[in-house]
Amino acid sequence: MTQKISESIKTLLATHQPEGFEKIQSKMERVEIIEQKLFFYLFAICSRWFDAKNIDIKPSSYWQKKDAFGIFSTWQWTSLARLYILLLVAERNTKEDYIHLYKTLFNSADIKESIVLIQSLAFVPHAEAFIEKAREAARSNITTMFIAVAHNSNYAFKHFDEAGWNQLVLKAAFLNVPIVKIYGLKSRNNSQLVEMLCDYASERQVASRSVPWDLWCCVAWAADSEENYQYLKAQFDCGDIKTKAAIALALTENQNEYAVTLGQQLSQNDTLGELPNPLTWETISTYNDT
Repeated sequence: MTQKISESIKTLLATHQPEGFEKIQSKMERVEIIEQKLFFYLFAICSRWFDAKNIDIKPSSYWQKKDAFGIFSTWQWTSLARLYILLLVAERNTKEDYIHLYKTLFNSADIKESIVLIQSLAFVPHAEAFIEKAREAARSNITTMFIAVAHNSNYAFKHFDEAGWNQLVLKAAFLNVPIVKIYGLKSRNNSQLVEMLCDYASERQVASRSVPWDLWCCVAWAADSEENYQYLKAQFDCGDIKTKAAIALALTENQNEYAVTLGQQLSQNDTLGELPNPLTWETISTYNDT
């Protein structure tokens, strides 16, 4: 499967970026094993050999399947060329050498290169070998780096343990990065995460600071007691319109019958009349009350 993706990317580069592609080919044609010096050189030189403009790939069922999160739509040709090189390294080296080279490159890569390395985990083989590198990105205070692993990817959903997952969601709240856009958020919601988010919200409120509106979806999805419902009602009453909408919508998505009824009742609040009906996470996210 990896080789098929490699061949498809090869065709794209040869068609749309022939000059840069020929330079890579000339360096690679007599090489059976890609050693570190050549790998690092090719990865770095892509910024000179390929256009720094966005990829324009015509929609196709193949790419919609292989690039389900639309990563390529945000990439420039330089990034695609770098992914091609990563795939070549995987094909021409042993698994152990390939993993070693990938991890070593992480240690010297700049921010843009590191983002490509993280996003490429959706396409390269043995992606599970780079969990700790992905965890490092999830701990980063650099928003673009964090988003590379948190959004438009199922890597964290598939590979992070519960502690890593919970830290990812909490970090999103801390960085004020959309929480609801994290893939698999509802599926991996858990009681420990809910407790962490409630503690974080309490700290913010005591300090008279705002709380991310989409933090409440995790809390409301898990609500299953009268204490939980009263807590959410209180947050609903004092929250802004997005907070109210998030609590109401998440309660309707709760599997508890009482929670669903409560969510439906809260959805009838006059304040929420400003939002499109029916409520969705997308309409709440894009609503601008300024």
